[in-house]
Amino acid sequence: MIESQRVAGPKARRRRESILEAAENLFATKGFSATTTQEIADSVGILKGSLYYYVSSKEELLFEVVLRNHQRLHRHVLDDSGLDTLSELEAVRLFVERHVSFVLTHNAVSALYLLELEVVRTVDAWWEVLAAERRSYEGALVRLIESAHAHGGVVVDDAALTARALLSMANATIRWFRSDGPYRREEVAAHHAALAVRALSPVAGAALDEGAAGHS
Repeated sequence: MIESQRVAGPKARRRRESILEAAENLFATKGFSATTTQEIADSVGILKGSLYYYVSSKEELLFEVVLRNHQRLHRHVLDDSGLDTLSELEAVRLFVERHVSFVLTHNAVSALYLLELEVVRTVDAWWEVLAAERRSYEGALVRLIESAHAHGGVVVDDAALTARALLSMANATIRWFRSDGPYRREEVAAHHAALAVRALSPVAGAALDEGAAGHS
């Protein structure tokens, strides 16, 4: 059982939610290693010792923060998305665009998964939960690519590997994007989404280029 499941009662759950929000803000601004449990406790107005009634460790807080962010990403990209009303390639384009937009909007928190993965992997139960969440999310993109392949829209040897390649490209934007840099978040998201379509189907990519030229 994951340690966080021991907290019961609405008041305790509200306090735990406050602790998670404080930890998320501190991890995002200071980094996981530089944040202390004393700072987290101070942020919610409790004693450091009382913090351990709600969580077992700072590492558990990291796991919860990373998991919540991934669940938000999942909902942002897939829930009520209308992906099933689009052509397969258009659905892939929208999937990647929404993914990039989310991770750049929440880049400091999203980066925790990339930067602190080994910390989360130290507890098998945590890693199993995160891995299952990731498989579910990646699986949605794999199915879109497989469907596009089945309908003749793309030719891929390995849909799962292709999905991972597209997501790796999308996640890499976290490492270099700056809100005060030369590109707007929306530009980066649209560019990477179009790049994904071009990688899967040069013909569809050419159509995208023609459409962009027609609107320039």
